Amino acid sequence: MYGGMCSVDLANWVCSCRRWELTGIRCSHVVAAIWHKREDPVTYVSKWYTKEYYMKAYSQQIFPIRNQDGWPRSGKVGMIKPIGKTQPGRPKKSRRVELDALAPPTAKTLKRRSVRMRCSGCGAMGHNFRTCARNNLNSGKDNPPADPGTYARNSS
Repeated sequence: MYGGMCSVDLANWVCSCRRWELTGIRCSHVVAAIWHKREDPVTYVSKWYTKEYYMKAYSQQIFPIRNQDGWPRSGKVGMIKPIGKTQPGRPKKSRRVELDALAPPTAKTLKRRSVRMRCSGCGAMGHNFRTCARNNLNSGKDNPPADPGTYARNSS
C-alpha cells in the first residue's frame, strides 16, 4: 500500500505499519500472514471486540436525563466567551432578513417581466419614449437645440 514491505509478528501481535497495535483491528498485512500460515483469523481478534466484552459494556441500563435541569452540578465556572480582537478594515453590514423575504412570492413581490411598456410620447404600447420612432425623427443631431425655457417633450 505504501510502496514497501511490512513485517508481521503474529506471536506478539505486532505489524510494522502499527495499525494493529494502535486500533486492535487487523491490517491487510496481518490478514495476509494469517492466510499464509492457514490459521483461524478469529484467534487474532482483540478481546475488546468480542461478543463477551460487548455484552459486558452494555449490560447496565442507561437512563436518559430529560433536560438540563437534571444534569449534576459541578460547581465549576461555566464557559465564557473568548476575548475577540477587532479586525482592521470596514465592518461588514449585518443584514437582517425580514419575514416578508422568507414568505412565498405574491403578486406584489413578483418581478415585472410581463408588464408591457407604454410610450409617454405617442401613447402606443410596446416601446418607451427613448425608442419611439416618432421622437427619433424629431431629435436628429442636425436639429438646433431646443430653447431651455420650454419643457415640452414633443414640440411638433
